[in-house]
Order: sequence, then structure tokens, then C-alpha cells
Amino acid sequence: MITNIIIKIEKSDSRLINNALITFKKDAGEGYPAMMSFVEKCSKKGFVLNNVDKIVLINVKMDGNIGDYYVTNNPNLELIR
Repeated sequence: MITNIIIKIEKSDSRLINNALITFKKDAGEGYPAMMSFVEKCSKKGFVLNNVDKIVLINVKMDGNIGDYYVTNNPNLELIR
């Protein structure tokens, strides 16, 4: 079980995440994601998708996240599930 998941994706047109189960700890505390101290503290945030235009999630399940499945600052993000 994990407290935060941040997948660093370099600027890209598209990415694929396949066959993944992400489970967040029930008692996860708030903190900075590893190697990303420049972002706000968070806990159970889900995917942070800021440098990608299209993402394909195949057989991806998330349990215990708070809020949306993902957050992004890209208003044109295309998410295919």
C-alpha cells in the first residue's frame, strides 16, 4: 500500500498504463511526494497528469483515493479508460 503515487511523465503526446492496481493506505498522512518537493502537500491524490496530452488506462483500478481519479492542469487532456 502507498500514500501517494506520482508518475513522472516527460512531455509526451500519449502514455499507456496497463494492468495496475493502486491501493492507498487508510491512515496515510499528508506529505510531499518523493522527489517532488515543489508541489503542494497531498495524500491519496491519484494520478497527477500535467505533461501528457493523452493517456490510456487499461485494467487500472484505484482504491482508497480521495477525490478524483486524476488531477491535471491540462484542459485538453484526453483520458481513455
